[in-house]
Amino acid sequence: MATINLRAHHLLCLFGWQGQGYDPVFTANFNSIIKDLRAGSKINLVVGYDDICNSCPNQKAQDACLQAESGSPDAIDKRVISRLGLTAGEVHEFKTLVTLISKKLAQVDLAEICSGCQWLSFGWCESGLSNPLSLTTESR
Repeated sequence: MATINLRAHHLLCLFGWQGQGYDPVFTANFNSIIKDLRAGSKINLVVGYDDICNSCPNQKAQDACLQAESGSPDAIDKRVISRLGLTAGEVHEFKTLVTLISKKLAQVDLAEICSGCQWLSFGWCESGLSNPLSLTTESR
């Protein structure tokens, strides 16, 4: 199995992913990453550009996210890493990180951690955190 480069805040985005709001290329890439994680791919935790960013229509240049003006993805990455007690560059099993998130984060934490994220107001991530281990199965 491959190792997927994943920025820290995208760990939380996995919980709320609905497949909406982006173009078909981005959606297919995100869905493929979730499928690979469920199949056993490991996660290399990064701050900055990752494998999800590869197909993002908001990405104007590597490490330059257009969303940075509305809520810095790098700042959110740092808050996630700090809250979870992780270090960028570490490689983890997907299920291990999902379990860690379920133990260390509650739905109410997202307002602080993800402050400035345009997707926060939809409530999808909060909903996904209500049953975090469901993310590791195909039925979701």
